[in-house]
Amino acid sequence: MKRIIHVCQDIRGALKHWDKQTWTQVAWDNKMTIDQVKERFRIYLFEGKKVIPISEECEGFSYIDGCPGHEVKE
Repeated sequence: MKRIIHVCQDIRGALKHWDKQTWTQVAWDNKMTIDQVKERFRIYLFEGKKVIPISEECEGFSYIDGCPGHEVKE
């Protein structure tokens, strides 16, 4: 059996390592300013979240551990 694991983004990693171009793109994609996106990420941390989903819907997604993985029949 195959196993699918959906991609997620570490929030602290983004706040620490993303460059201006990355922040600009994420802000534009979400119709926000860079400051609004950064504030949203800080709010996520305040709420106790460590990661956020990047890809499609993920059943069982945890904001602490990310995707639990999903078995797929071949």
